[in-house]
Amino acid sequence: MPTINGLLLRTLTALSVLAALLAPVPATAQPKPLEGLPEKLGKVDFPISCNAAAQAQFTRGVALYHSYYWSEARKSFAATLAADPDCAMAHWGEAIVTMGNAFAWPLRGNALAQGAVTITRAKALGAKTQRERDYIAAAEAFYGSPTSASRTTPTTSPSSP
Repeated sequence: MPTINGLLLRTLTALSVLAALLAPVPATAQPKPLEGLPEKLGKVDFPISCNAAAQAQFTRGVALYHSYYWSEARKSFAATLAADPDCAMAHWGEAIVTMGNAFAWPLRGNALAQGAVTITRAKALGAKTQRERDYIAAAEAFYGSPTSASRTTPTTSPSSP
């Protein structure tokens, strides 16, 4: 039969190990999502009518978005716009990233209003192809206008179940 001292020692040891496992790691010690790793994002084929440098950044942004690296995708869409200031699809990309995780609804904070403003910027630039205008229109249908962005969940059409 275990002694009280032995039982106390085992309990304290177990609690110490548990505390060490659950202790937070300082933020400075945590690597950035892609730091030091080769990018293995899969193949994306999403042609846009912007210049070649913007196309490369946009393609990377879409791949990052679909790999759940939203903060990195946002940076890539900003780089798309820097490479081609007339690239309306760069704003579309930013708006899509603003939606965040589709499995974590409803949108939080000012994401809906921010997305509406971003899509307004895309529309103001004027997409060069019908396909791009359709993508922007779809995002606009989701976000609405900046002044009407008050809902917190997406709406459904009358024919939706």
